[in-house]
Amino acid sequence: MTGDGSRMSSFLLNLPTWPTAPDAWQAWQQQWGKAFKENSAPVTPAQWPAVANHISQALEPWWGPYPQGDITDDAMTPLLAELAAWASQVAPKQGTGWLMMGQLNPTPGRLETNSQQIGRGYQVAAALQADAFICPELSAMGYPVGDVVVRFPALVEAQLDAVAALAKTTGNTALVVGFAEPVPGISPYARSPFYNAVAICQQGTVHGVVRKRMLPNYNEYSDSRVFRPAPDAFIAPWHHGRGVANTTLWPGTFVGPARYGVAICYDWWHQKPYDDAPPTASPTQCPVGQWLAAYPETDVLINCSASPSRAGKLATRQRLFAGLAKRYGKPLVYVNQSGAIDEHIFDGASSVISASGDWVARSQAFAPALTMVNPTLGLGHVAPHPEDNTLTTPTTGPVFDTHHTDDVARTVDAITCGIKEYFKKSGFSRAVLGLSGGLDSSITAALAVRALGKANVLGVFMPTAITSPQSQTDMAALAAGLGIPTLTLPIGGAVQACVDQQIVAQQHLNEHWGAPSAHSYAADNVQATTRASLLRMIANDYHALPLATSDKSELYMGYATVNGDMSGALAPIGDVVKTKVFAIGHWLNNEAGRAVIPLSVLTKPPGAELAIDPKTGQPVLAEDALMPYPFLDEVIFRVERLHQHPSHMVGNTFAYERDHPEVDAAVKQAWLDEFVSRMAFAAFKWWVAPPVLIIDAEGSLAARDYQHPTVARFSVQ
Repeated sequence: MTGDGSRMSSFLLNLPTWPTAPDAWQAWQQQWGKAFKENSAPVTPAQWPAVANHISQALEPWWGPYPQGDITDDAMTPLLAELAAWASQVAPKQGTGWLMMGQLNPTPGRLETNSQQIGRGYQVAAALQADAFICPELSAMGYPVGDVVVRFPALVEAQLDAVAALAKTTGNTALVVGFAEPVPGISPYARSPFYNAVAICQQGTVHGVVRKRMLPNYNEYSDSRVFRPAPDAFIAPWHHGRGVANTTLWPGTFVGPARYGVAICYDWWHQKPYDDAPPTASPTQCPVGQWLAAYPETDVLINCSASPSRAGKLATRQRLFAGLAKRYGKPLVYVNQSGAIDEHIFDGASSVISASGDWVARSQAFAPALTMVNPTLGLGHVAPHPEDNTLTTPTTGPVFDTHHTDDVARTVDAITCGIKEYFKKSGFSRAVLGLSGGLDSSITAALAVRALGKANVLGVFMPTAITSPQSQTDMAALAAGLGIPTLTLPIGGAVQACVDQQIVAQQHLNEHWGAPSAHSYAADNVQATTRASLLRMIANDYHALPLATSDKSELYMGYATVNGDMSGALAPIGDVVKTKVFAIGHWLNNEAGRAVIPLSVLTKPPGAELAIDPKTGQPVLAEDALMPYPFLDEVIFRVERLHQHPSHMVGNTFAYERDHPEVDAAVKQAWLDEFVSRMAFAAFKWWVAPPVLIIDAEGSLAARDYQHPTVARFSVQ
């Protein structure tokens, strides 16, 4: 990059790491200064994205969502000035189409930290000579914000102060920032009193505001509870004073060599098909078409988004973006949120797509990033994404895959991100969970270690008389492989004490209600609830959070205990079916090159070890109590992805049937009957589950995703 490229390559590889101690700050600054002096030859436009992105990444401990150390903005000012002076000499000149995509990680309502992240990211973008710094949807407030802003409209007013303060700091580099905007002339106590908007700021002013027209209301989205759809897709003035001048201008929403059109998230998504077919909506119905009809001189389209990750989402985006780009003949810039908010996990993957529909740039997935791109020149870097292999998958329709081959890597990354973010944003760093030696607790523990570190995950083994020696062996092997601390707390005595009191209760109630139900699982469930109580006590003692270990298959069937294995602050695998949990175990072992998850855990039949099967004298196996997991998981797949009623499934051939021709029609019907019966009575449990990380493509059991009346019933017939 400086002739033979060796010195700039060294610069990219050897930027000093962020100083964690105050006494290391001066030496760190000197190392940066030395690097600038030694790499002072011009960088070509093709090389600039790699250089700028590497510098931005090195500064992430300062501008990112979780700053490290005690380095103040004042302390950073000289370094940023030096960076700007260096970039002005070696980088492509400002005003030549370079944009920085700010893949930020805001927290709803935390205005100060959100503004700090935006402001610091902007300073990096300005120092690196970007024409504009583009932030995600609602980045100043945080998305999703739920009903908080409706209940506390003063929060929106304070956010307007923050946006105005950010606008006043802008110079030649523009700032495009998402915010919740009060609808002019509407009481904050009215229904849906806000717009979902972006402010376009430059030279200390607001050039204008663009508002979201299309509000999604499906799956995890309920935007119309809070926001009002904008009447049009045009640039509106800033109505909110606060010492910020409004200088609405066009052509161009901000100063640069190109003219930019701005939209917000679903304003790009609502129109199908996701390909380059002619538009199905008129320009007055389609926000993109409406914008281009009003401003035909637009050169580049920008979308500020907060789009959660789901199975197959990257491939859907590819079809959407490529179709839009080719349909309108414009390059696209898509800036997405990263991190997680409760159940919602955002993969980022902010992108630039050329007018011909090709990927020009993409930010890293499941992490904050500042990414330098030039959509007018088609320059940027495409970072890998764990779902890349889905981009070549035929789109003939969803097909159930027992091994979940295309989605395991993304699932691991998404759950890891979800756990990490939930703990950080809740102010916790430690997790406790029950280790049974079974599959679900083993996978949950392994993912928690990836997110929090092995020193912060405690496994508690709580055996009873039913617990097999193999379970203890498997638990110990897992803990050793993960390197986590463990406790062994036998609970037989506590369980027996509860059972004794249960017998006393039965004796007193016999005269009022008669004999207890022959199908009662009360004695079995005492084990699960006792374990959960111990985990809660330990968590409270050590400022930790307990993790629930139930998987999606068992939640569907009610094969999970309220206040037992369902108990916790977070359910990491609550949207992961059992066959995929097995696939995650194999993936983790392949990645590590060793048996992180003991092979016996991945080969033995799952079972809760809560009761003895009188026929075998051994603990009841889960599949004996339910049905084969591959069949059960395909039922769930058909319900969620194909929207089939179980009565429609009777005539369809399942993958399990092809592999097991001994399954006759009567057995299949019995399994479908069992599914319907169990699911109907399990629905109430979904409402009392902790937050469930949303992973799958459709219909997670998270309370804010799929709404199912607990008294709803339907039959297979």
